[in-house]
Amino acid sequence: MTTENGKVKDHGNDKAKKAAAAALAAAVAAGAAGLADTPPTYDDINVQAAIVQDIGDVPMDMPADQIDDQDTERQKKRVSIGKIIMAPLYIIGYGLMKLLEFLIGGVASPILAFLLKWVLLSAVVLGALAAGLKYAFPDVPLGKLLTPKRIAATVGGVAVVNIICQILPIFGTAAAVWASRIEAVGGGAILAATAFFVFRIRSRKKKKLVVEDALEVE
Repeated sequence: MTTENGKVKDHGNDKAKKAAAAALAAAVAAGAAGLADTPPTYDDINVQAAIVQDIGDVPMDMPADQIDDQDTERQKKRVSIGKIIMAPLYIIGYGLMKLLEFLIGGVASPILAFLLKWVLLSAVVLGALAAGLKYAFPDVPLGKLLTPKRIAATVGGVAVVNIICQILPIFGTAAAVWASRIEAVGGGAILAATAFFVFRIRSRKKKKLVVEDALEVE
């Protein structure tokens, strides 16, 4: 449509931006809804991750509180690195996913292509998430970090993103261009939301265990 000043209003870009915002909000909401239904169980709260200490690296006369401080600092570093490595792992995985789509996309039917994107993006998100969490908490079983409900919430969020990306071309060419961007950012948002939730739960458990240990000492 042309205005009185002769300028063209780009309704396609407006619709694309609105669709992009809706995609991210829906994906994160879907993931958060599933994660909110996974409160920590009694067993989870009372399971303390084993800390392996190589006594060969520690002087025998070192105070116990100093050893505990070193273990705490070591764990904090692992958690920090675990959070950081998720991003490059996701980027690499997403790049490989797009390459695979390019190689076999031309021979796949629309339904098969949708399922392929859903499976591949879910695998990329869960793979990066599992690697980061396992590095941060090497002594915690992966099944306790990625419970079935958390996996289902993540896969469901990816499905929402893919569905919206399939619908975007209806809004025009400008909106269709945003599809791949929304897919990449949406997957990253789901990864970040799930990781944030798991790290927060583990942090709460750690604080609870510290408080319980302090009470036992008293």
